[in-house]
Amino acid sequence: MKLFEKSGLLFLPFLSVAVVLLILSGNVFGENYTNATTTSTWNYTPTSTWVPSPSPTASPSVSPTPSPIPSNCSDSDGGYNVYTKGTCAPWGGTDYCASSTVLHEFTCVAEPGCVSYNTTCPVGYNCLNGACVPSTNVTNCTDSDGGYNIYTRGSCYSSVYGYSLYDYCLSSSQLVEFYCSAGACRNSTVTCPSGYTCSVGACVRSSVQCNKAPSVSITPSLQYGLLGQTLNYTVNIQSMDDKGCNATYFSIMTQSVPFGWRTWLSTYSVRLSPGELKKVIVYVTSPANVRPCGDYYFGVKATASYSGASRSAYAMYGLAAGATTPTGSGSGQAGLAASSSLPGMDVITMLLQLLILLGLVVFIYDLRTRKAPAKAESKAPEKKK
Repeated sequence: MKLFEKSGLLFLPFLSVAVVLLILSGNVFGENYTNATTTSTWNYTPTSTWVPSPSPTASPSVSPTPSPIPSNCSDSDGGYNVYTKGTCAPWGGTDYCASSTVLHEFTCVAEPGCVSYNTTCPVGYNCLNGACVPSTNVTNCTDSDGGYNIYTRGSCYSSVYGYSLYDYCLSSSQLVEFYCSAGACRNSTVTCPSGYTCSVGACVRSSVQCNKAPSVSITPSLQYGLLGQTLNYTVNIQSMDDKGCNATYFSIMTQSVPFGWRTWLSTYSVRLSPGELKKVIVYVTSPANVRPCGDYYFGVKATASYSGASRSAYAMYGLAAGATTPTGSGSGQAGLAASSSLPGMDVITMLLQLLILLGLVVFIYDLRTRKAPAKAESKAPEKKK
């Protein structure tokens, strides 16, 4: 017991220094473990898509004599009924419109059960929401560019399909134009007139330059912050397209972000008409354990979706030598309150490990050097006997 007490006294100075360094380093290990336990969750929802069987070579008449429905098959519209939307089960599907005049009808037969056919609606009828309805009921069609207009990109919406169809370019000279006709969306391929080219779903003058790289700037160009603090910067993005071009979408992303820093944007895409300017906010957060000295660069890049033309701008986040971790719940970070009088966290951690290791070596060495005299004392009485 005395031997252990003497050895422990040699180890005590190293242990005291280690405790002091632990107090100075604060939440060194706690912060590292906190940052390392960040997880993300990805939920996957399986889906299945039923692909309709190919249509037969000959379409049946509109009103065939219905055959008895097998007991193992059911059709909610009573069988082959083009005037009512129905669902065939099991392993069938729901009636739907293949086009404005063609219905894909599901029905039951003896074998194998559910089958499907492409059927043209009778004269005076159009296909709407999985059934043939009188053409007078099909009037819901709109075209954003006012109709057949090859000089403006538009979108055609019809209740027949339930979604919008956008004008688009087949090539630099050919345009696919959507427009309303008989209550439904139709399209035609058009060659742009002489002196015009197809760009972003419209015919524009050849001398007009569209889809150019935008103008990008960041204000302010330099801000000073604390460890773990989030600073806001304004990104100014302006379209440089010539007048007469259609609006262009630009994707936005950050780049050249220092390792360990976090950035995010208020939006990741903007739609700009020629000459239009929009502002996006970029948020930049410095790590809580970075050495608080110097200016750190980051950038923001805007890219035209159609042409890929892009431009970047850069700004700086400055950390002064006396910067400290902000206090309170607003900082969202825990760590060493760094200042110019304290070494970096990495140095403290390494020194702490070295002192502990050195203390263990001294303890073991002292224990072994005292082991031999202890054995000699224990054997001395035996020699006297």
